[in-house]
Amino acid sequence: MGRVRHADVFFAETVNVATWASSVIPDVPTGGLFNDEHIHSLESFVNEVSSDWCCHLVEGNTLAIFLPFDQRTWNLSKGAFVSLFEFCEDNLPVKRILLCLNKTSVDETVASCFKYLGFNPLHPHSYPSCIDPQGVFAMVYNI
Repeated sequence: MGRVRHADVFFAETVNVATWASSVIPDVPTGGLFNDEHIHSLESFVNEVSSDWCCHLVEGNTLAIFLPFDQRTWNLSKGAFVSLFEFCEDNLPVKRILLCLNKTSVDETVASCFKYLGFNPLHPHSYPSCIDPQGVFAMVYNI
């Protein structure tokens, strides 16, 4: 897929990719660290937080979670979110979790909500190469 001109369209196309973390970078060996059980568990934890979210393993040690452009934070389960973090910490070879939001839909309330959970804004120069800093606002949680 080539670069799309409008950030909203680019983000929507990115979000529509399946949740299967192992299929994002199929040529990179995972050393058995991502087996089917881990992938299905990860899907379950992500869907417990919100069925509209999807995630991808990027650069081998980063889990990128993509939120829809119209995501509201008041209907998210903090307990499910914490369970997702704990699963990643205990079972996955990731060093950080990125929350990727459409840049045009981020407001101070959304950023504050995720800061409360331990996320910090990620400088655009630190984005993984597969994430467009022009259309995506990313926050990082280091494990």
